[in-house]
Amino acid sequence: MSQRRSVNAAFPFAVAIAIAIPLRKSRNVRNYFFIRLVMLLGLLVLAVHLTPPQSLWFAPRLSLQFALDVVLFMLVAIRGRVIPMFTNNAIPGKRATHQPAVEKLALGATPSSLGATRQ
Repeated sequence: MSQRRSVNAAFPFAVAIAIAIPLRKSRNVRNYFFIRLVMLLGLLVLAVHLTPPQSLWFAPRLSLQFALDVVLFMLVAIRGRVIPMFTNNAIPGKRATHQPAVEKLALGATPSSLGATRQ
């Protein structure tokens, strides 16, 4: 594997470590799953780089599709937490609240909808 590919594959793992240190120090257990998601991205990038060209058992494109799905899942998780905060900061008097049930429903529906759209 070339040096450029090695750096590309190592980057998500370095990000996961950089995220893990402050989360662990603050005991922010609620966000530990982001560490796992970033590490999953690293594994998917590694799979792309280690797959031999013209491989019949695993197509690099499949790994890229799963990586995009993981990023979308992360965006859905962040959306449920950030939008109420920004709404409350932007509109005085507005009391947008975090709705855990809706967030869990959206997070649960995201992987199933992604699986349904595969060709």
